[in-house]
Amino acid sequence: MVLGKSIDCLNETQAWRENPADPDLVGIGVILSFILTAFAAVSTLALAFVNHGIPEEQYNCVDQKIISRLDSWLGHTTRALKKGPRKTVYQTFILALSDQTLVIGIALLITIYAQICDITAFTFQMANDLVFFCSTAYLATLTALRMHFKHNKWQKRLRVSLMAFHLVFLLSSTFIQYLTWTHDPGTLEVCVIDDYEDELGSTILDWLALVLFMVWCYHESLTADLRSDRLYGEEEHRYPLALSLEARFSRDPHFKDDLEAYVHEEKLRRLGKWQNLQMLLRGTPSGYPKPLYKFFKMFQIAGPDIWKEVASSLFTDVLTTVIWFGLAILYLVRHLQFEEVDLSPLMEWKFGQAIPAILLIVYAINAVESRNSVAHDTSITRGTAQEDAATQLSVQPSNDLVHNSSAGAERLASQQEALEPAVQEQNLPQDEATGYSQGNPASEPQQMVRRRTAQLQEASTASATATAQSHTSSPTQRRVSTLEMEDGRESDAQDLPDVDLVELVMKKSRGCGTIYVLIFLALIIGFTAFLFLSFTIAVIVGGEIYTLGKLFKNMQAVMGVRRVRKERRLQREAARLRIPNSYR
Repeated sequence: MVLGKSIDCLNETQAWRENPADPDLVGIGVILSFILTAFAAVSTLALAFVNHGIPEEQYNCVDQKIISRLDSWLGHTTRALKKGPRKTVYQTFILALSDQTLVIGIALLITIYAQICDITAFTFQMANDLVFFCSTAYLATLTALRMHFKHNKWQKRLRVSLMAFHLVFLLSSTFIQYLTWTHDPGTLEVCVIDDYEDELGSTILDWLALVLFMVWCYHESLTADLRSDRLYGEEEHRYPLALSLEARFSRDPHFKDDLEAYVHEEKLRRLGKWQNLQMLLRGTPSGYPKPLYKFFKMFQIAGPDIWKEVASSLFTDVLTTVIWFGLAILYLVRHLQFEEVDLSPLMEWKFGQAIPAILLIVYAINAVESRNSVAHDTSITRGTAQEDAATQLSVQPSNDLVHNSSAGAERLASQQEALEPAVQEQNLPQDEATGYSQGNPASEPQQMVRRRTAQLQEASTASATATAQSHTSSPTQRRVSTLEMEDGRESDAQDLPDVDLVELVMKKSRGCGTIYVLIFLALIIGFTAFLFLSFTIAVIVGGEIYTLGKLFKNMQAVMGVRRVRKERRLQREAARLRIPNSYR
């Protein structure tokens, strides 16, 4: 007995259906609604990527390189698209797709579990394949609204919790699907589960590969750093996992200082790499290096950083969403190819099939409303900005006005000097001569001159100071492009200049940078093809490479910290014993 129903799976009349397809759950209208929604999410994310519809903090050098190349290829088309809707339109539309897909996906999963005694194995697997399309909209949402979720934590927690619930629900039904892979399409799902035919070992392996890949995709979309968070010079350094755990549980009072010393050493090493790249790009006194040697040497120095930039780029996130859409299509087509199943009932446009397809119009309405609301908000913002600009111009002088004010201050100063003999001829006291006499009318012209001169000089000084700060406090200009330190002093990790090896290669050697990016993109596309050919083997191989890379990074960091701690401990002991420097 299951869900209050007693079914005799040995009785063919109860356990088997002549027509296994249920049009109410997997009809043509339901299929089109899921496919078109996922396709709309992928298309919107791709358009947002090309048209800078995603916050600029999420773009990196690789994304800019790809977009510039697309501009040169597409030309007028891309430039025309950039005149379209703003970032909010894309984000609002993708969020609407995700919310509606989330509700529909959970509802479909609940339905197939509630009717597991009434639906066939074919209907169960088809419905589970349709729910896979929801992951496409989720990944698009986590990518496009990453900046929004960073500033709205409660919205992130709510949606991520619902997505996690949906993911667990989907993975459990997928395990049942894998467990009953070789099934009779007309048999009830509850009877197929009771007597599955596949080998349990291979089923668990395939299912674990899917779990690992889905969890990795969601984890990377949630924890991916914004470009501003990846810059050096931040207050909190991002340590490898092993160092973070050791820092949390270590009782050594000097461990934090030793860790900062290691970070300082790593930054010095990056500065050395930056200097070597500059020498390769500018040449040496003996001449420029050979092109082939320069290509491989630059790849040796900046290759790991370029790979990280490619892996963390928005283009890779868009490609991951496309991969999920392709996998969902592949699974769906595979189950539609059963020769034993008559698909004609699924193609009948009845009321239950027309409603899901007609509801797709809601997405178009949401897109139009989002664009109109953004246009209205933009006009309001422009009006407010114009009013603020007018107010600011009336209150704060511009650079030209300050220059004129400075000239006026000089003229007033000369007028003040001209008034001095007249003041002195009246034999006024010293306080009156300086303009503080309140009773004598002869001191009022000088008092006005002094006050006006002081006001103009203060305005000129404040404007010059603000201009200097605006030129020096920009985050882009704080990224120092030289190895010179002020006063030759040794600085800590936060005072070291920031260097971006990838940006240097992309700007100074565009040909080599483009080739490097194409090499890594070819590897990613090759891995994608490997996924479609053999999903389980591709995930296992990719997981092993990813795990070995993480282990190597953590081991390298731990060994580096141990070496620094040993050196600093010897230095502290030498200082405590007051051993001369020559014997240290």
